[in-house]
Amino acid sequence: MVPAAANVSGAFYRTRFYLPTPDNGLLVGGGFGADPFNWWIGKFDAQGHRVWQAGPGPAYPEDVYGLALRPDGSVTAIVQEISQMPGLSQWFIARFAADGAPQGRSPFAALGTSFAALASQWVAAVDIFQPGGAPGLVRLSDQGAVLGRAAWPFDQTRRLIADGDGIAAVVCAAAGPLCFVVRAGTDGKIRWQSPAGSFTDIARTPDGQIAAVSWSADMLSARLVRYADP
Repeated sequence: MVPAAANVSGAFYRTRFYLPTPDNGLLVGGGFGADPFNWWIGKFDAQGHRVWQAGPGPAYPEDVYGLALRPDGSVTAIVQEISQMPGLSQWFIARFAADGAPQGRSPFAALGTSFAALASQWVAAVDIFQPGGAPGLVRLSDQGAVLGRAAWPFDQTRRLIADGDGIAAVVCAAAGPLCFVVRAGTDGKIRWQSPAGSFTDIARTPDGQIAAVSWSADMLSARLVRYADP
């Protein structure tokens, strides 16, 4: 059995997601451990006090690949977990009440490592390096059921977020390094694509624009670029 990171000296938190909550709190998702990590989710109040946590998971390497706050205050998350048999990876859509109480979780087959949370569903981007070798988009319900599939014209999806009724993403060719910021429908149809660049993260702004972190060619400096909603 792989030991839990909570029992390993030198353990620390590594965060992948930050979500503000209506009560001025913050949801955080990522990992805890000495690297590699166990999956972990935490809720903090405005003073930085931890209100509740889920995890750490049972083993490592694990992670949180998606985190969503639903209108009723509940939380859903895409969690990769390692079972008691070392090396066996399991994927779940985990659900939590607003106070962090577990509300069940649904297993699903791994369909990509980039996920975006839309209303009551998830969209997963499948890379060319994953089983099957064909990029695509897969829509999943909060219970893990496959709702639909669509072709996706990009070899790699490095970041995927919800964008209104569609998605926005940082995508690139298998041989990169240059990437693009794109806006698309969940049917895979591209609505807009940026010029090529070196992008590491994107976010949707309250006015519907997409903000992207764009790096210089030598990766020594970065700037924030905003793209208007077409």
